[in-house]
Amino acid sequence: MLTVSHDRYFLDKTIDNVIAFTGSETLTKFYGNYSEFREQQAREEKEKVQSVKQSAEQPKRKKKKLSYKDQKEWDTIEEDITALEQELETIEQEIVAAGSDIGKINPLFEKQKEVETQLEHKMTRWEELSLLIEQLEEEV
Repeated sequence: MLTVSHDRYFLDKTIDNVIAFTGSETLTKFYGNYSEFREQQAREEKEKVQSVKQSAEQPKRKKKKLSYKDQKEWDTIEEDITALEQELETIEQEIVAAGSDIGKINPLFEKQKEVETQLEHKMTRWEELSLLIEQLEEEV
């Protein structure tokens, strides 16, 4: 049986596996309820951030030192990423708490999408700065 719903509580109580669109053309199959699926996605995203931090590629641009603006951004970017991740968790909890109240859920979904976009931008920027710093350290 195929079930489609925006009611997370209903999905958690009635399903035991999830097929979800996780990319533009990607389907993901997960054995478990919807809340477990979202927790798994959050863990995978954190692992992705950690692997990005650990991997090093050649930077796109070369400088001898960070600019003042880049240095200021580097000093706070990890805290910004952590804050955005915490905000996403809070939004997800608010969505679960809202149940099937579509009037509350729709704005939360929009806010969730916006925060996810900000988080993706910050993580990309963190990677760029990290690679730049690594290259600068190699030059010394």
